[in-house]
This record gives sequence, structure tokens and C-alpha cells, in this order.
Amino acid sequence: MRARVIALFVVVTAGVTVVALWSGDADLATSAGRAGAAPDPNGPASDERAPSRHRLDPAAEPAPRRSGDPNDPAQREAWMRAWFEILVDPDSDYFRAKEAVAGLRKFGTDALPYLARALDQRDTRGMALLAIAEYGPDASSVADHLAVCLEDPTWRDIAASTLVSIGSAGVPVLLRGLEDQSPALRAAALHALQRVDDPPAGAVSTLVSVLDDPVTDLRIDVFRVLGRWHTEPEVCVPLLTAALTDVDSNVVLVAAQSLSRYEGRGAAAIDAATRLLRSSDQDVQRSAVNALGSMGEPARAAVPELLHLVRTDPKAWGARVAGSVFSMSGEEFAAALRNGSADTRLAFVKLIVRMRPPAEELDLRIREVIGTLLTDENEPVRLASLDAVRIGAVAEESAISLVIAATDSDDLAVRARAVQVLGNIGRGRADVVDALIRCAEGADGGSASSAIKSLGSHGAAAAPAVALLMREIEPGGPRALDSLDTLRSIGPAAHDAVSAIAPLLDSVDARVPLHAALALVHVAPPAPEAHDVLAEFSRHEGDDVRWTLYRGLLGATSHREIVLVGLEDRIGRVRVASIHALVRMPDPGTLADELARMLSDEHVQVQMAAAHALGKMGSAAASAIPLLEEATKDKSRLVCVTATEALLRIRAD
Repeated sequence: MRARVIALFVVVTAGVTVVALWSGDADLATSAGRAGAAPDPNGPASDERAPSRHRLDPAAEPAPRRSGDPNDPAQREAWMRAWFEILVDPDSDYFRAKEAVAGLRKFGTDALPYLARALDQRDTRGMALLAIAEYGPDASSVADHLAVCLEDPTWRDIAASTLVSIGSAGVPVLLRGLEDQSPALRAAALHALQRVDDPPAGAVSTLVSVLDDPVTDLRIDVFRVLGRWHTEPEVCVPLLTAALTDVDSNVVLVAAQSLSRYEGRGAAAIDAATRLLRSSDQDVQRSAVNALGSMGEPARAAVPELLHLVRTDPKAWGARVAGSVFSMSGEEFAAALRNGSADTRLAFVKLIVRMRPPAEELDLRIREVIGTLLTDENEPVRLASLDAVRIGAVAEESAISLVIAATDSDDLAVRARAVQVLGNIGRGRADVVDALIRCAEGADGGSASSAIKSLGSHGAAAAPAVALLMREIEPGGPRALDSLDTLRSIGPAAHDAVSAIAPLLDSVDARVPLHAALALVHVAPPAPEAHDVLAEFSRHEGDDVRWTLYRGLLGATSHREIVLVGLEDRIGRVRVASIHALVRMPDPGTLADELARMLSDEHVQVQMAAAHALGKMGSAAASAIPLLEEATKDKSRLVCVTATEALLRIRAD
């Protein structure tokens, strides 16, 4: 019965537990399905342990009592033995057994022998294995015991990964697994060995013995492991070279990749992968392209063959081949960009956009070619090239004039994309701002909207556009919201727009007042007349608008009258902001009675803010002591604590 409960629980918590095990988060792994706190060997003596709320059997025996000296080896052994007996007891339910594992883990590596013994029982094998996995290299002493878990299909993969995490002590166990009669066990061992970087002596000979395995996939895994290790070339190189003529193209490709890891042997591997580019099987061709790409610069000789593949079917191969050519040679990549078909050029530019490389990391020839593609005859190529400029794949100085020229293109899509790009480059440049203003005034509505948005990214440098934006924010204008947002980005340099923004606070369009309020707050500070506008509309019916304006008003001025008005506002966050502003004012103690009255506010946040402010005033807030004492009995614990702290401050002052 317990085995079924364990299996069900493992399915539910596998995501949490396994991720935690392999990420090294022991706390997360042990907390998945935790049944309660295990006894602490370093805790106080004779501490009664509260029963777990998850325990299925309320009549279960209590956990081992913590009595005696935790540093006494005999006592520690007795505790571990007690936990072990609970773990292997067939009458223990799942949560009780889980509790026992947690108890054993408290003893560190001393508990490993007991956890290893628990591997022998199917009911406790999974729990013990997951616990051992948390030790990593510290579990090397019990590596041999994990062999039994490799034979268990349920726990085979986790056992193999645990052996890898143990390190050198776990590799021999995996190598012995290669000699097992079970193909599944051999496959799991090979898969795990692909993550081993430092094989022990003699490991290659054991690995090579699997090459006679009739299961082709296992041979492929062997070649992958040989490439990962790239040791003992006198043994491995002849085997890998012979595999280049194998009838299975997948074997050839993996052997070629592995052979390229051995110094001086890359030419044979590249020749084999290049031959497979001519295969009639597209899956084989695709694998060959990937293999050559993984070899990088040494595979440069294969570039002509790769480009030939693109020319035969650019739509099918352009993007796939581009990555391989890019990793091999900047010169050939630039040539393909310049002289390839439209589909080839498009595929190669899109690859650069996906990789998002900084201009300084790109070959100079590639950057120069992308610049010329801004005027390419093919529209998709021009659009992709503009995207490459936007992400910084082309030096900004050399691209700005070309992008500005593209804003005059007859192609609406190119013009709109160029306008968007000018929002990312040339920040603060007058020629860029002028080009955007020209586009915003144009008849093309799509480009005009994009231009207004792009102007916002230039901040105060876009001030020459204020007059245009003031015309655009007329009530009902199609670009009013974008124009308000751009004015907000321009900030104080757009203070002339205050009179045009204010009427929009009463717009019937529910979206406009908040955008107008945000813009007004950001452009107002240098304009004294804006304070009156803020104060006038700070009683706005919309809560978000009201809050935005009042916050801007507090930032623009510190008049006591404004703060007192805010204390009476119906919006709780306005009252909180007013309390904070009051404390920052000169001689705030004269308003202690006003603050004390806020202790009975309907909002907890307001009560807490008032209590905290009174505490900061010190003895100047002595008149508020009776109300603070009453607040210490409030139904909100947060208010009680804040009021108590305020009283302590006032009385200590």
C-alpha cells in the first residue's frame, strides 16, 4: 500500500523535487511533501515534539526523543538507528517514512550508510535515493549501492543522474551498467556518461565494448561520449574515422562531430559531413548543416557547399545554413548577404536580428553590407535590415542618414519601420527629431502615429515638437493619447502645453483624463500657473486622475493648506500621501492634533501612517498620547504595533 502512496506522491511532486535536486536547492527538495519538522540532534534535551498535521495514523509512535548528548557518537548512532527502523517499518505510512528520511538527513554524511541500506527495499528506495542525491559528491561512499537503483526502471534515470553528481566515484558504477543485459539500463548509463567530463583510467575501453551492440542508438551515444571526453586518441580516432563510412548517416554525423574534437583530425570529419550535404534525404542534410555549424571556423572549407544548398532552395535552407556560415566566416557571410538571392539575403539578415549581436562583435564587412541593404530592391530585406539597425547590429553613425532617407520611401511599410527605428537610435540628435516631426506632420496616418511615439524616446530634445503635439491633443484627435504621452516624456521643456492639456481632464473619453493628468504633472513644475491648474482639478471625480494630480501637486509645492485639504480627501492613498508630506514640512508638530484624528480612519494604511508620523514628531506629539494608547487596542495588529512604537518614541523624547 505504501508503495502506491509513494508512487502517487512522486508523480505530484516530481517537478518540484527533481528540479530542486539538480539545481542544488536542498531546502526545496526536502520541503516537497514535508510531513513536519524532524527532530534536531542539536536541539534542547527532552523537547516534546508536536505531532505532524499530515500524519495519516494518529496512533503512530512518536518521533525519537531528543535526549542525551548530541555530540556523543553512541547517542547519534542510536538516534539514526531509530529513524532507520521507522523508515523501513512496513507499517509506517508515507508521511511517517518521509519524516524518518528528514530525521536521518539531520545527521549529514553519518546517515549515508542507513540511507544506502534503505535502497534495498522497493518501498523505501525512492525516498532514500532522492535523499542521497542531495549530498552530491559527499555521497561517494555509497556510490556502489546505487547499482540496485539502476536496475529499477522507476528510479533508473534519477539514479544515473545522481551517480554523475557524485563525481569520479559514480562513474565506475555507470560503466558497469554498460555490461548489463538490459538495453534500457545500458542506454541510461550512456546518457549519463555524456555529462561526465573527467573519465577515470580504463573508461574508454569499457565504452568501446558497447560499439558491438546491435542497437544503433547506443552506438551513436558511444560516439557522443567519445567526443565529449576526446581522450586516448590512439584508440578513439581510428574508430571514429571508420564510422565516417557507416551506412547509417546519423552515425556518420555524430562520429564527424566527435572526431572534430580531436586535434588535427577535423579535416576528415568536415569532409564526411560535407559529403552528406549532397544526400537526397533532407533530414540527413539538415543534420549535416548543424554538424558543420557546431565545428565553427575549422569547417570554413564547407561554406561553398553550404551556399550551393541555399541557392538550390533558398526558402528551405536560407535560415538553417545562415547560422552555420555565420559561425565559420564573416567574409563568406558578407558575400552571401551581398550577392545571394533575395531569400538568402533575407534569411541571413533575420539571423543577425535573432542573435542581436552588438555592432562591435560583428565583422566589419557584415556591418557595411547591412547598411547597403537599407536600400535593397526587395522590401522584406529592407525591413529586416532596418530591424538590424534598430537592435544595434550596425554602427549608429553610419546608419542614421540612411534610416532618415528611408523615412521618405514610397513604400509605406518601409517608411513606418524607419520611423520606429529612429525612436531607438540617434537619441537627442536634431536631424533625427526634425525627420520625425516631418513624418508626424505627413499625410500618412500610420507613420504619423509612429513618429509621435518615437519622439517620446528623445525626451527633452523633442521640445521643437511641442507645438505640433499641442495641435494633436485636441479633444477627439486620433493621436491624442500618444501625443500626451510624448509631452510627458519631454517633461518641463513642454511647459507651454499646460493650457492645452488642462481641458482634457474633463474629456468624455475615459482614457484621456489619466493620460492628461500624467502629462500635466510632468510638464508643470517650471510653470507657476500649473500649480493652480493642478489644485483646481485635484478634486477630479476619477480616483486615478485625482491621485495623480494630487501627487504632482505635492511634488510641486508644500503649502500647508494643500496638505490639510488632502487629509480630508475621500481617497485613502491621498490621505496617506498628505500625512507623509505633512511630516516633511517645517514645524509639523503644530498639526499633531490633525494627525491624531487620523488614527480612527477607516483605512488601516492611513492609521499606520498617522501613528508613524506622530512617533517621528517625538515630544511635539504628546497631545496625541491618549489616542495612541487607544490605537494600541485596535483590531488590526499592524496598527497596534505601529501605535506602540510611536508611544515609545514620544515618551523617550
